[in-house]
Amino acid sequence: MLIDFATTIRCTILKSGDLESELMPIDAQLADAIFRKSRTMMLLSLEDGRIIDANPAFLDWIGYSMHEFTRQRDPVSWHDITLPDAALEADIEQARACAAGEIQSYKLRKHYQPKGQTPRLVDIYVQRHPPLGQMNCFLVEVYPIGQEKEECLLEVMTTNRKLSESITKIQTSMDTLVAGNVAT
Repeated sequence: MLIDFATTIRCTILKSGDLESELMPIDAQLADAIFRKSRTMMLLSLEDGRIIDANPAFLDWIGYSMHEFTRQRDPVSWHDITLPDAALEADIEQARACAAGEIQSYKLRKHYQPKGQTPRLVDIYVQRHPPLGQMNCFLVEVYPIGQEKEECLLEVMTTNRKLSESITKIQTSMDTLVAGNVAT
């Protein structure tokens, strides 16, 4: 609850451009400290993909500076750090629904592209702030899937593909046998 309240205030301040505001309530200051010190990677973004704030855990992992996300000319957005695949389209669609108030949050598995590294599979949890009324921003929590889990998922996907191919071959053979028995 505290992080929700602080996120709403922080988004309002960041969107207004009053970054020097000393008027944040003590609850919001405490929640901001939690945001900054959390090991959970978090960012605040707008519907258009602009990242307006990110905590050090996310910045260290993704390899971009806050300046690269917030600069006036050609800022890096979450669209830019997401691999262009079906998950990006699903993310954009879910963000639109969330911004419109049709849903208040969503979860998604997708690939982020850390700067200068190979793409990494992550789970994201996106919340609309505030939950009702005019939306200010999204609070995005990012949970990287460990290398071991990622390799296991890839192995399961490969095994499922091979199993599906085998089932198709067996079905084809069964169809051929049945067709041969019917003919005799």
